Amino acid sequence: MPVPEVLTELVRYHSNRIAKYLHCAMDEGRWNTDDFAEWQAMTLYKLTDAQEHMHLLIGTISAYLRGEGAGAYFLRRYLQVNDDQQVEAYFTPTVKEHLAGLTGQEEPEDAVVWHSVGRDIAGRTGWCDPDRHDTLEAALHALYGNYPYDNQDLHHLPAHLRSRVMAFIAASQPTPHPHHHSDCAVGHDALDPVVADDEPPATCTAEPR
Repeated sequence: MPVPEVLTELVRYHSNRIAKYLHCAMDEGRWNTDDFAEWQAMTLYKLTDAQEHMHLLIGTISAYLRGEGAGAYFLRRYLQVNDDQQVEAYFTPTVKEHLAGLTGQEEPEDAVVWHSVGRDIAGRTGWCDPDRHDTLEAALHALYGNYPYDNQDLHHLPAHLRSRVMAFIAASQPTPHPHHHSDCAVGHDALDPVVADDEPPATCTAEPR
């Protein structure tokens, strides 16, 4: 059974929002450390904003799965909790509103904004910004993927996204130093620099890290 596209778009939307708040939390006070009181307030504001999106994302996926017939045992297992009360805690009114918009159901009378956000995610319009989500996805592949140590790491991506990943990798490479080798490259021959218009080779020539 294929993965429903509305769920992958849901993950992309909220991952983008979470990443934004984590960026703000990382940047807060990093280079201006004079005001600890402001740092603690602003950092926790941003982290709890990220947490709110994470809980909404997890709850909406779980509510979708329950609507498709996922049983209590599987929901406890997927959510890594011990009892049904912990599962139920995810099914907030906001989650129900968000899921209704995502699946084309009627908007609740007390809806705030999440029904329209869910509807836009399903339609890839409005609140949803697929191009920005592609940019984030490419950046995360560049940071956390295994290319170039695993030359097949990007083969599952569409061509337009692969090219963005390669551009990020090329742009983020440090200036080579003749006596410096990355920890990830220990035991490997030196790898050629990645350039933005490279395409990953068709075969794997190095062990994954």
